[in-house]
Amino acid sequence: MALSSIPVPCLGLLVAAAVFSALLLRIIYNLYIHPLRRFHGPWYAASFSVVHAIISVFKREPQWMQSLVKYYGNDKPIRVAPNVLLSPQPEALKDIFCNPKCDTKTTTTVLASLARRTSLQRCKVKLITFFGRHSAVLRNWESRFDAHVQLFIRHMMEHAERNEPIGIAEKSIEVAADIMTMIAFSEPWGFIADKTDQRQILRTWRKGLQGLVGVVLPPQATWAGDKIGLGYVMGQADKQLAERERRIEEEMYSQEYPDFMKLCLEARIDGKPLTDDQKLANVVLLISAGSDTVATTIGRVTTPIQYEEVRENLPFFIACVKEAMRLQPSAALLFGRVAPPRGIVVHGEVIPEGTEMTSIPYIVHQNPTVYAPDPEAYRIERWLEGEVGGNTKEFIGEMKAANFGFGMGPRVCLGKDIAMMEIYKLFIELVRRFDFEMLDEGRFVVVGGIGLNEDLVAKLHVRVKD
Repeated sequence: MALSSIPVPCLGLLVAAAVFSALLLRIIYNLYIHPLRRFHGPWYAASFSVVHAIISVFKREPQWMQSLVKYYGNDKPIRVAPNVLLSPQPEALKDIFCNPKCDTKTTTTVLASLARRTSLQRCKVKLITFFGRHSAVLRNWESRFDAHVQLFIRHMMEHAERNEPIGIAEKSIEVAADIMTMIAFSEPWGFIADKTDQRQILRTWRKGLQGLVGVVLPPQATWAGDKIGLGYVMGQADKQLAERERRIEEEMYSQEYPDFMKLCLEARIDGKPLTDDQKLANVVLLISAGSDTVATTIGRVTTPIQYEEVRENLPFFIACVKEAMRLQPSAALLFGRVAPPRGIVVHGEVIPEGTEMTSIPYIVHQNPTVYAPDPEAYRIERWLEGEVGGNTKEFIGEMKAANFGFGMGPRVCLGKDIAMMEIYKLFIELVRRFDFEMLDEGRFVVVGGIGLNEDLVAKLHVRVKD
């Protein structure tokens, strides 16, 4: 019988039946035949990968995973996608992220396209380009960081004098972006000096995160030839890398204080220089991913009742930062690794080979055992010893061991030390010079795996000197 002779309604029914059968077979396979069938988790997530992407689009990823942990418990891995296991136990972190057998990174993270290399290679790049020399690099650049923070404070003074509400998170991102471009290219791009989002880089970066949640090319994707956004960053990075290489070769160019671009040019993997793509990826990743940590952390630090204690007691301030980063990690994405051939044992559980093993800071940082008795509460004292906090050094050490907001193992965040320096320098100045009148505490959301504070608005009031 010719297809054209089949009535349209019948043809529609056949197509619907075929689609339904395919979906049903997929559900049956994933729930009853798949190697991960014995692990608990919601049937809809275990059946279809698109579920996770849809939840991410609605910015409910951490809350959804937290609800799964509360329902299924935190003692065993939870199946959150057909081939993905979420391990909510802090004890599982080292088995997943510090085991050299788990060398392959999953491609489901937001920045995977910028960091597709084995962890061994990435570790070598980091050791040679930055971590091996980061203390000297930071010392050399610290005075310039300080000058930039002071410039930011002067601009905040102007807002305070005009009694204007400001988006604190957005302004903090501009400071971080300037410092990151300064480290990458020796000179800041003027986010603070010009009081603007240069080339809409920050806006398009955040907007572009929306498209990355499905691990597909985002509709807001940008290209190296673009005049705005990350496309402009990529183009400038590529251009400046080429120009720097030319100057080194033709003019014997040297720097008293090497920037990150120079360190990338000097880096070697197995005795060979980085490829052009690797150089570009490292520079772009430093700028784009390094701008949100400061802004995300500030959402929890700006709690007015704590200010006087912060001003009088620096350890209390450091505890504020730790607690803020615990509850609102800027890297709230799924850090994933692939189980090696013949599988692996993670915290007593045998994980089949090829399985994507993952964890998420937002979940681990609220573990009810490690952060008892109030894991979801913002309680600064938990990080303090003795009479003030009541915790022992050993217990605080356990909390630190469970904290992996910057990642863990050979893939630990490239700019961790820079981010912490920015946070401490910027926040101390803000707290020392201003009182905050919170107009809108905003909300913590995760977009494309990146934690953000949306609509955090306040008025700053200059403190009267005693």
